[in-house]
Amino acid sequence: MLEIVLYEFVFDWSKIIGFLPIIVIGVCFFFGDKIFAVSSDTPNINVKNIHPKVARRILRSMGIFCGIVFVVFFAAHMREYYEYSNILKNGDFLTVEGYVENYDPLLWHEKDAERFEINGVSFEYDDAGTNGYQTTAKRGGVITENGQHLKVKYITNESGENVILYIAEIQ
Repeated sequence: MLEIVLYEFVFDWSKIIGFLPIIVIGVCFFFGDKIFAVSSDTPNINVKNIHPKVARRILRSMGIFCGIVFVVFFAAHMREYYEYSNILKNGDFLTVEGYVENYDPLLWHEKDAERFEINGVSFEYDDAGTNGYQTTAKRGGVITENGQHLKVKYITNESGENVILYIAEIQ
């Protein structure tokens, strides 16, 4: 039998785009005194009469908080990526082979998760995830219908979800 690889887990920079607004907002807060011209020379520019030094401290604190949130999310994403990469490299994954059943695609206007089963093993994913296979059919995904003969390598994460690391079509 011939295996055609449809998806293999690799680092995808496009998955990190969701983290960028956090850092952009943080930079805007951190440098907000310069952006909004808050200075000690103009003590009453704010509508609520907050002293400029207090406003500057609040803005910088919010900027630092956004930076910390960015670092935490980015670090968690990278930790998960390296964990999944090592699992795939070491062969510590589960494999299921068979025909796609109970395929539940998303319609163009839905924002839920796409689902399917192979030999009783359930998979669920959406376009918003960060690591593992996350591409729905409406966005060009490779799972498109019942009856596809596939080999799927996956792990079950700590949340009990089956994360797809590899998909091959069997012909």
